[in-house]
Amino acid sequence: MRALLCLSLMLGCGSASERAEPRAATANDPCPVLSDPANQDVGGLVPSLAGDDVPTDLDGLAASLPAVAEGSTIAKIPRGYAGHWSPEVAAAYERDGVTWRVSITDLVHVCTCTEGMGETLRRGVTNAEDRMLGAVPARVRPGEVLVWIHDRCALQVGGQGPTEVAWALAQEIDLDALARACPAR
Repeated sequence: MRALLCLSLMLGCGSASERAEPRAATANDPCPVLSDPANQDVGGLVPSLAGDDVPTDLDGLAASLPAVAEGSTIAKIPRGYAGHWSPEVAAAYERDGVTWRVSITDLVHVCTCTEGMGETLRRGVTNAEDRMLGAVPARVRPGEVLVWIHDRCALQVGGQGPTEVAWALAQEIDLDALARACPAR
């Protein structure tokens, strides 16, 4: 399940003690480190494709998420922390008796983040339905919604429940705030 989650979003998870070796990006593979099956379980130390001085607005990404229940928090995970290749914010939400995970990952360090990258990643998500989340194309499959913002950030809503509940939760995301926090490169 962990490998599937990481690959489905092209997140890059693993332990910081391992190191991924970069390959050259191509138009068909804008995230070469993440798409290489040999790197499925490594992370943290992968060299940045954008340079280590490219900032991520974790506070801005977190502000785009719906409010969490009292006692819960929105996790703000910097690049390299706990083996994460990419900066990420994540939160859990309870809807209709199911716990849903919402995450936003800045892919700028592990993908080219050039124009068309989001579309390339969308095409790679199989067995999914195309929908529009506001003005942004989304891929929806059972219990999961995937969206790419500005060819840079990946938004995922996932859980073991009805797809329409995931879709309703995705609609609670402040897409304008997310677009500001995740600017195009």
